[in-house]
Amino acid sequence: MSTSFHVYPTKESIPTFRELIDVAMVHLRELLASWGFNQTVPLTVTLWRTESDRTSVPAELDSPFWWPWKGYATFVVPPVGATIAHAHSVDDIDREYIEDILLKQAPQFADRASAFLRVGRSWNFVKHAGQPSIIYAAYGMLAGSLAELTDGFIDSGDCAWDSERLPALPSAFLSAYGRPDPNGSEKHRDWEKYFLERLRQELSEIQSAQ
Repeated sequence: MSTSFHVYPTKESIPTFRELIDVAMVHLRELLASWGFNQTVPLTVTLWRTESDRTSVPAELDSPFWWPWKGYATFVVPPVGATIAHAHSVDDIDREYIEDILLKQAPQFADRASAFLRVGRSWNFVKHAGQPSIIYAAYGMLAGSLAELTDGFIDSGDCAWDSERLPALPSAFLSAYGRPDPNGSEKHRDWEKYFLERLRQELSEIQSAQ
């Protein structure tokens, strides 16, 4: 089982791998600070040729965050885990999503949806079940950062986050995702406790590996 965030850009320019990582690391530091941790977490990236081939391709950090083949990128927080990113050209599924879901659910996104279709590309970030808390944090910050850099918006079709808050603009997403919520339900408070306990252990492992 996995969950994913989809990023829909509204401008043509594509940020570089380096720009995405740099911005995501800033937001990740801010997120960790909201939990009381003052720690920088490393984030590395590798490209892979196909899902089955597992042949790695050098990721030129100053090249656009886009690849023309049906491969994927892994963003790794060593030594604890990774999230996967895919790049997509717009297809009929995207158009159906815009017409049948987004515009009915969030008609205020109509202009941005039209801009996305003109741009003709999107990305998604995937987190598989059982990944560490820091990967939950990192893949959200990567998605939010890419949306910020592309003036885009974020959505999820598999409950990666609170469905009532999606689709979301990057500013709203980055300020709320993964943050402590004193007004949360008992279920949310239980999640926060579990998240925090795992995060504390993972950050210790990361620091020991550096």
